[in-house]
Amino acid sequence: MEYPDLEYSETTAADWIDFKILDKMWINGKDNEIEFDNCLWHPRSLQSGWLKIEKGEKNDFVPDKPFGTVGMQPDDRYVRAMTAMLYLKDVGSVRWTVSNVGNTRSWINAYTTFFKDINDNPGKVAFIKKTNLIKDDSGKGVSRYWQWEFVKWVDQPEDFTFDLYGNKPLEELEDNRTSNDPIPPSADDDLPF
Repeated sequence: MEYPDLEYSETTAADWIDFKILDKMWINGKDNEIEFDNCLWHPRSLQSGWLKIEKGEKNDFVPDKPFGTVGMQPDDRYVRAMTAMLYLKDVGSVRWTVSNVGNTRSWINAYTTFFKDINDNPGKVAFIKKTNLIKDDSGKGVSRYWQWEFVKWVDQPEDFTFDLYGNKPLEELEDNRTSNDPIPPSADDDLPF
């Protein structure tokens, strides 16, 4: 299996990651700071939907069906969000879910580096790397977002696994899917959300 040499500076166990904009750092599921330059992004993990985060409760994500079509907001505690699975060297599969402005822009920047080629690369995952952290003060406050560069399509590592929110495990959906992209875009489509 062809697999890129992903750079990673710390070994840690996590099932999700988040970028803390004000602190300019990535954290894992245990609130430990982590650093990475490159990652794999699984195109079939892309989901848009509604997210509820409340202290002391498990986060709840209600996916759009189909992807990119805004469903009804469950209640006013839910905000628009997007989620995808990444693979970090020495860590494995982690979920990256975003709802704030800076992280949403970072997520979309990463996705736009490869989304037009998804259907031409079935069964592959996108190898991407961070390039620049951009300060954005165009809104009500100051935010930051990452720019990403697409490197190439690679084979999916065997341990790059996940379940989709609100669905059966991915393996059970394989026969019903015809491409990597939840909704195959036409050549003229913009981002499907």
